[in-house]
Amino acid sequence: MNGHASSPMDYTSRLEDFRRSDSERDALVAELLQNFQALELKYTEKCDDYNNEVESRRMWQSKAKTSEVALIEQKQASGSNNFALAVIDGDGAVFQDYLLAQGKDGGADCAHYL
Repeated sequence: MNGHASSPMDYTSRLEDFRRSDSERDALVAELLQNFQALELKYTEKCDDYNNEVESRRMWQSKAKTSEVALIEQKQASGSNNFALAVIDGDGAVFQDYLLAQGKDGGADCAHYL
């Protein structure tokens, strides 16, 4: 046989080794693809969670800034609305304290006396 003594059994066992190797490689590739898909799904979920957190943080920062501006405006408005009441008695009539105690309706009673 041409100086090479190889039996068909040697080729058959080598073919089986190749097939087993191919099968193991296919199983490994399939497992790697499955693991990759699972990791890709987890990565997508994490990215979505991160984006939601960023949006939420920005919304709360915006609300905090709006509230802070409103508070500053309110403080400025309440600081500039100082109220003073000066009652000057120019006609010599006796001022009646019970009219002052009635608040803004006290003047209405006074108008009836005039």
